[in-house]
Amino acid sequence: MSIPSKPDRRSNFIGIFFALSAAISYGISQVVAKKIVTDYAEPQVAAVTGIFFGMIGMFIVGLKDLPKDLKSPRQAQMFIVISGIFSSMGVLFLFLALDRSPVVVVTPIAATTPLIAIVLSIVFLRSLEKVTLRVILGAALVVIGIALVVLGRST
Repeated sequence: MSIPSKPDRRSNFIGIFFALSAAISYGISQVVAKKIVTDYAEPQVAAVTGIFFGMIGMFIVGLKDLPKDLKSPRQAQMFIVISGIFSSMGVLFLFLALDRSPVVVVTPIAATTPLIAIVLSIVFLRSLEKVTLRVILGAALVVIGIALVVLGRST
């Protein structure tokens, strides 16, 4: 699948649809993960099992593009491996957090991903991503919301 460098209106709409789909999927998975680590399995086992079956599903979905992607430059393959490692670590840390804390506290904290992505985009993707004042203000609201959830839980 080719990705346009500057998304048009339709491409942007599809991207937003996929982002909302990701949010729904992650929301469901976190509630299910809490049930798993509470009643059925240790967090590490649950995370590895989830990643394994997710990998099988993603392999099937990406199979048609695999020959072309295997011919990509070594640097691109390295970035894919690094991304996979960090994604897997994120799943493991999420399961560990859900084993020890309520899902209503863990989920907002885990949802700070955009804050980290914004900072890293400013540092590494200056030529590809535009971080505006509106984005920074939105991120600040996220931080305030997380603080309210965490502080509200401790009172």
